[in-house]
Amino acid sequence: MPNSSTSHDARFYMEQVVFLVEDTLFKISRRPFEEMSEVFCDMLSLPIVGMNASPEGQTDDHPIVLQGVKADDFRALLTLMFPPWTTVHPHALCASEWTSVLKLSTMWLMAEYRTTAIQKLEVLLGEDPVRRIVLANEYRISSWLSGAYLQLASRTDALTPQEGSSLGYECAFKVVEFRERAYRKILMDGEVNQLNNVARGSFAGFRPRWQLICDVKDYIPEFTIVEDHVGWADIDPKDIDLVVQQVGCTRTQAAHALRSCGGDLINAIMSVSE
Repeated sequence: MPNSSTSHDARFYMEQVVFLVEDTLFKISRRPFEEMSEVFCDMLSLPIVGMNASPEGQTDDHPIVLQGVKADDFRALLTLMFPPWTTVHPHALCASEWTSVLKLSTMWLMAEYRTTAIQKLEVLLGEDPVRRIVLANEYRISSWLSGAYLQLASRTDALTPQEGSSLGYECAFKVVEFRERAYRKILMDGEVNQLNNVARGSFAGFRPRWQLICDVKDYIPEFTIVEDHVGWADIDPKDIDLVVQQVGCTRTQAAHALRSCGGDLINAIMSVSE
């Protein structure tokens, strides 16, 4: 029987936590959340207010409610966090499930899981530059942009209406502009054989040529590039836009200013203006 000298094992005495996600309860070890996420480390260490207050997350009647999170997204993240207790190996996750991991790990500042998701998605979405661009812009993965734009701009097929809608007007326009500038360069150089290929509707073989003609970084919309820093996930993109509009700086500069000023818009604008 336990007595006054009984102690808890440092590694294998685990407290559990109950989460409510949509209409589903999840009861799991809290340790990975505390160790891998600054957000949950702070959340789970909050003091209990009131003598008769029941701590959130300890019972099904008082779960921690994760607002705005989908149960399927949470399951994908848990598959990575608790591989021995799931029937699906983390490496068997599909692209949509890794996207769920990327979404939640970015939101909850889980840098290690975010890095893993980025690595997996880079392979799974290797032939889908549009999806990579959309995710890179949404989750600030700047390292994907140059390659994805180049792949999209130098391929044989033109943008489809669906792809243009996914990219947004500004990004789609830049891709079209890149292709047009390369085409005009070919015309000015008088490369008759390649021009004949264009007339026949074939862009086959252009990719090496286009890589020499243009540096794709010159045609990527600057406002889409924010450094790949998981700590910026809590900065409101609208605040970044406002600083850019007021000062005329780049989005990267605006994000740096907001971070250094603790999210204060006025001080961020003043610091960039100096």
